[in-house]
Amino acid sequence: MEFRKNAPAKQRGPRANSRIDIPLEETSRQRPEIKVIDRMLENMVNRHHEKVKTAHRRARQGGQ
Repeated sequence: MEFRKNAPAKQRGPRANSRIDIPLEETSRQRPEIKVIDRMLENMVNRHHEKVKTAHRRARQGGQ
């Protein structure tokens, strides 16, 4: 099956509408040690975002 960006969810693939809701604030209140994991996750996501932004910037500049 071809994956098309603007196609309906069924045509884009099985995980097109996948979504995970994690109530981080509520979990952190119940278990304080989760705050450490929250920070680690946030840092990991931020580092990944920076890598993606850099890759996109380089691609726009012709792959330099």
